[in-house]
Amino acid sequence: AENLLSAIETSKETSFARFFYALGIRHVGDVTAQLLADHFGSMEALKDASEEELMAVEGIGPEVAFSIRSWFDDNKNLRLTESLLDAGIRFTDLREARTSPLKDRTFVFTGGLSSLTREQAKNIVRDLGGQVASAVGRKTDYVVAGGNPGSKLRKALELGIPVLSEEEFLALAYKNQEIKKP
Repeated sequence: AENLLSAIETSKETSFARFFYALGIRHVGDVTAQLLADHFGSMEALKDASEEELMAVEGIGPEVAFSIRSWFDDNKNLRLTESLLDAGIRFTDLREARTSPLKDRTFVFTGGLSSLTREQAKNIVRDLGGQVASAVGRKTDYVVAGGNPGSKLRKALELGIPVLSEEEFLALAYKNQEIKKP
């Protein structure tokens, strides 16, 4: 029973971007949600933003801005958001991302990870201010290689891109961070 209660409490903690994405607003994917979370910083600021303010964010066009504004203009959606927050949803501290060594770095994952799912690893990168790419290129900062890595590892070595083990990735992610590891 304690494990269940602990799991429920842990599930209430998420990033603002992930929460916003999970609302299911039309045209808002995880990248758009992250852009808006980074720009506005709070649900209050985002729900009060005009279409013009939304479009001022690089990467947000009129269709997305209209969709977001329309969603927040619907009272049932506002009640839903308030109910979720009242139920104890908490956002992870954005200060963590500002000081993270992952901030503004691009990561590519290859091979199987042993202590995390691929999605958990990607969320760590995003939550700490980094980006995740699906292919290795000149703009890739790190490749994280798990068990049985594929052609991405070869490409990283050819381009001289640093390759990290899963353990090295986690050590880098949580360096100087006062947050709990998954």
